Amino acid sequence: MQVVTFLIVLLPLLLAAALLWARRRQEQALRDELSPISRQHIDLFQGGQLSESAIESTKARFRDLLERGEVAAVESSLRPGMQYVVQVRALTELGTDDAGRILERQLQRRLTDDHIEQAWYWIDLANGLRALGRVQSLPHLLRCAEAASDPPLGQFFAAETICFLGFSGYLRQFETPLGRSALRVLHRALEGLRSGVPPNVIAEARVGELIETLWDNRTEHIDPLAVRIYAETLRLLRRAPHAEVLLSGEATEQEAFSWQMARLTALEPALTDFLQEAPALLCQRMPDASVEQQREILLALLDLRAEAGEAVLPLLAQPR
Repeated sequence: MQVVTFLIVLLPLLLAAALLWARRRQEQALRDELSPISRQHIDLFQGGQLSESAIESTKARFRDLLERGEVAAVESSLRPGMQYVVQVRALTELGTDDAGRILERQLQRRLTDDHIEQAWYWIDLANGLRALGRVQSLPHLLRCAEAASDPPLGQFFAAETICFLGFSGYLRQFETPLGRSALRVLHRALEGLRSGVPPNVIAEARVGELIETLWDNRTEHIDPLAVRIYAETLRLLRRAPHAEVLLSGEATEQEAFSWQMARLTALEPALTDFLQEAPALLCQRMPDASVEQQREILLALLDLRAEAGEAVLPLLAQPR
């Protein structure tokens, strides 16, 4: 009897210890799989700091080269690795037009075949250009966005991009190529608020005003990308109380967040009515839409959890 009692008491403890050990092994394995670049950036995202001495020495070297007009020498020194974010920060702190143009041109370079590391480099560049306040960089960011906004880190690039002054202007011309890119970036950033993008972005990007701009410039033709943005907006409103808790220690940020959410709350009835009618209108567009448009329509219907079988099934018989 004593042995049975002993086992009854000991077995749960052993099981808990085994589960804890397995979890720690899994976490260690995950850390081991991360590249040094990913570990570096995760540390920075969690509040880590770059070496000030490294930034200052790099900045001094770049300043000397730029003053002598050796822009190409600066660009050739920008190579993938642990120093890349330091070099981007140094150029950002220099703040000259040459420095800004160098960062813009880096957006067109693919520095590595590793998709995760390349995503971090794009995020570094977007952050640096935003810190410089270069509104003229927005077209470069939007042209890069199709690749840079891909999972699993694209939401952070998108969040940096929507925070640029002037981003809302592209939502007024959303039928142009750059306008379409702006819609995709906005949708990706809103999605990202459910997967790691901090809620202070809502205030920094003035998300409420961005959605107002998009709504006020809607056309008579339903746009599936806009539908997805509105659906994500309603999800954001449902999560607002939880997001606000994360800002409870910052009165200024909390006030700015609340102001943007108030603008979205004012739009909520109109967006709700619009999304109730959207599935039928999207299905009507399906037969005459291009393949890419059909893809966008299907994604919008999926976001709305709409019953669209009658419109979708005939597409399976169409040759492509």
